[in-house]
Amino acid sequence: MFRFLWRLCFLILGLGLLLSPVWSVLLLIEKQAWVTAAPAPSVASIGRAERLLREVDPRRLRQGQLKTVTLKEGDLNIALSHLLARPELTRKLHTQIDFEPGGANFQASFELPANPLGSFFNFSFTIVPSKSGIGVAQLRLGRASIPDWCTNKVLALLNEAAQQREQYRDVIAALRAIEKLTLTTSSAALSFRWDGALASRLGEHGRDLLLPAADRERLVAYRRQIHQTLGAQSKTSISLLDVLKPALQFAASRSSDLPSATAENRAAFLALALTAVGQPQAWNHLLGDELAYATPPPRRTVHLTLQGRDDLPKHFLVSAALAGATDSVVADVIGVYKEVQDSDGGSGFSFVDLVADRAGVRLAGKATNSPRELQQAIARLTREAELFPPSKDLAEGLQAADFKRRYSTRDSAAYQKVIASIEQRLDRLSLYR
Repeated sequence: MFRFLWRLCFLILGLGLLLSPVWSVLLLIEKQAWVTAAPAPSVASIGRAERLLREVDPRRLRQGQLKTVTLKEGDLNIALSHLLARPELTRKLHTQIDFEPGGANFQASFELPANPLGSFFNFSFTIVPSKSGIGVAQLRLGRASIPDWCTNKVLALLNEAAQQREQYRDVIAALRAIEKLTLTTSSAALSFRWDGALASRLGEHGRDLLLPAADRERLVAYRRQIHQTLGAQSKTSISLLDVLKPALQFAASRSSDLPSATAENRAAFLALALTAVGQPQAWNHLLGDELAYATPPPRRTVHLTLQGRDDLPKHFLVSAALAGATDSVVADVIGVYKEVQDSDGGSGFSFVDLVADRAGVRLAGKATNSPRELQQAIARLTREAELFPPSKDLAEGLQAADFKRRYSTRDSAAYQKVIASIEQRLDRLSLYR
């Protein structure tokens, strides 16, 4: 999706230039952005996203089944904004969707390189139901309004040219599978016929978009390196530090410059997270069956531990992988959401888990902003205490009623005091400064 929107910016900009060679630049480039702030995710929005994913789980749906899902306007805006907040995007693209009963208005602001004319290219259009599925109307490029007939003509030409690409044909097929679209001021309800084969192809296209071939090849390399490390162990468990150090040393050996160091660090954390979680199917989803089966898992299971626990490496590495792939805000909220879920009849809310979450997020930030320094800092570690601060005094196993009695809400002064203590503990370790 983010690559599609990225290309769409340049496509629409090019359309504007063709329409008015002389005045188009002055009309298109503006000094102010139409869309600026990215909405922050909440624990509730993460919960709704998880429930939506469960609703469209292929294992729960039958071929040809009519399925209706509801998307909240705010959740869609959150998903788009954080999907676009990727490290490899050097320029910011902010988007916003506003639902209305007659259609959905889409706005976007793309940050331009420094120039005397203006800093932003803004555009908007309205998505409306049509006989062919979904149509586009009211296109605006900066201060220029484009007639609908012109927009439709250009889209028809682009549609004809794009038909040669399988990815595009599958997206069109998915749009045509929508039998009903109902819009309100806050939500959109889509009714569609489930096609398992089409869903599988769309999943492959999404994987190729979010994890290009070069990134998948990196993951394979780290999977092999991690398996070698684990295979050399005679024990059934190993300290996270003893796996993290060789993985980052391997990353350093493959880093030729700062961009490659960032990419290598990100791949290392993702491979380590998948190893810690221990679900082989996750490798298949990310790599595809051919690459996943090319590197079989170790013959025996070796658990990663931190402070003698096998749950903390999962929190630490999954948070690091999430923060590297999206941003720290998403990773933080997902960590809190998991603890809230645990407090509702599960293992209970754990501030120790939150320490691991925050440590992973902060490490990922350093891996992206100072990739070489992070590789060197990990190489110097000799003890787990340099990786994870003391935390045995923090509360764990709090069920919802216990949490409410002690902390009321996550906005309370008592709760924020503990969160501040967690940050102070991490600040004392040189790795996180």
